[in-house]
Amino acid sequence: MLNPGDPAIAEAVDVHIERHVAPVDTVFHELISPDLHIDVHWVRPASDRPFHTLVTSGMSERPMQTGAAATEFRFAELAILLEPTWPLEHSRFGDENVYWPIRLLKTVARFPFEAETWVGMGHSIAAANPPAPLAPATELSSAILLPPLSLGEEFMRMPRRDGAITYFWNVLPLYTEELALKFDKGSDALMDALDALGVDDVVRQTRPRAAVRKKFLGLF
Repeated sequence: MLNPGDPAIAEAVDVHIERHVAPVDTVFHELISPDLHIDVHWVRPASDRPFHTLVTSGMSERPMQTGAAATEFRFAELAILLEPTWPLEHSRFGDENVYWPIRLLKTVARFPFEAETWVGMGHSIAAANPPAPLAPATELSSAILLPPLSLGEEFMRMPRRDGAITYFWNVLPLYTEELALKFDKGSDALMDALDALGVDDVVRQTRPRAAVRKKFLGLF
């Protein structure tokens, strides 16, 4: 179904990215949208920013069902950072080993509306149940949402015309064992394990995985 979305949201996100990161090089427009229209804005790496920056627009077209306690976080968009050698030519998007981070952004962006819930800081999402690799070339299978630290604190919040705030969350892919650790011990334990490995917020097809006892896998 063709669904162009709200152009004002895409323009606001574009301006926000330029103000706090750098000018957007390209917008990967979604040609067919089953519900929300989710575009992805791309900023190329730079010497002071050695990673690709991908940011959604369209998720914040609707409020999420947060409940009264978290109503401040009802609007959100997502970002994902990729190592600078990641091939992002549109001609390569037929290869799932290239395209999966964009697919993951779109999956996470639609999840709260399909599940009638909300997502925010520390929330985790698996694209399948049980979790399965996101592409043939990686064993990463799920994701956790964190503040976009590498993009700066000011990038995290974007004022809206209606007076609310759109929050930007960084999507960090996880291995199944790491997702299980988060469920069993909490987000702090997972972050401690990733910090011990030197894992940052830039996605790589392969990276070390946090040491996790196999019994955690029984959670799925």
